[in-house]
Amino acid sequence: MSEKNKQNLFDREELKGCWQFSVIGTAFVFVLVFFKQYSKWGEMNPPLWLYVLFLLVGIVLLPFIKKIKALGVEVETRDEKHQVPYNVPEIINARPEIHEYINLATSLCNQKRYMESIKFFLKADDADRNNWLVKMYLGFLYLSLEDVVVSNDWCFTDTERLMRSIFYSKQATELDPNHFNQYMNLGVAQCKLGGEKLLKEGIKNIEVAFNMLCYDPIIQGNPALMTEKAKCRSFMGLFTATLGNYENASENRETAIRYYEESINLFDAVPDTRPGDRAHFRGEAKKALKTLKSETG
Repeated sequence: MSEKNKQNLFDREELKGCWQFSVIGTAFVFVLVFFKQYSKWGEMNPPLWLYVLFLLVGIVLLPFIKKIKALGVEVETRDEKHQVPYNVPEIINARPEIHEYINLATSLCNQKRYMESIKFFLKADDADRNNWLVKMYLGFLYLSLEDVVVSNDWCFTDTERLMRSIFYSKQATELDPNHFNQYMNLGVAQCKLGGEKLLKEGIKNIEVAFNMLCYDPIIQGNPALMTEKAKCRSFMGLFTATLGNYENASENRETAIRYYEESINLFDAVPDTRPGDRAHFRGEAKKALKTLKSETG
């Protein structure tokens, strides 16, 4: 498929032989009238020729009909200028279900083509406004862009990026509040956007994610989820320390130190199946803890 077709899934295709189709249909009508006059069809009750006439008239008019509506579904067969008709089977085949958008978007994400991935997750969101998974991915991708895509390629500001992340992550939590990911994404985005109020809300949301990971028995023995649990505590340390710039500096610093110490212990408990990931975040937490302690002392 060409790039132009990829950008527009509903490309139009010319219906060839339209005028020949009409001429042949018209000829059949005249033949039918001839047989009606000079055969016994007209003597039938009800007259068979009448039904066939209606059928053939419909066939003759089909190329000139703009819209067809049946069973509550309306299909547009021609454009406004009546020049390039739609190819109805092509439209049906080209109109993907939401899961196809999601599959394409996740595949692009795995290929590190993040801006393209966002584009198709947005298409999936347009197709189904109530899909929490799509909104969770959008919240995560907007949040993560600063680490994976040069800001010049975003087409929006850093503040807009965080606001979009908050928008989609918040919708995800409202649609399905049973997953830690969207609370973690929402909390981190709120804290990074900044301000005392958002910092407090963000820390609370990260704590919700942390508690969900604490209560889930599947977490124990799962290195990936254990790492996420430790990251939650580390984020809480980071943003609680930042909150100290607005109020209770000493108290918030002590709380942040406690969070960082707990996060390091949680990182240490993670099996070494993902040593690189665990070591990176543990190192960041240890460095921040050292800085906080030096400021306290």
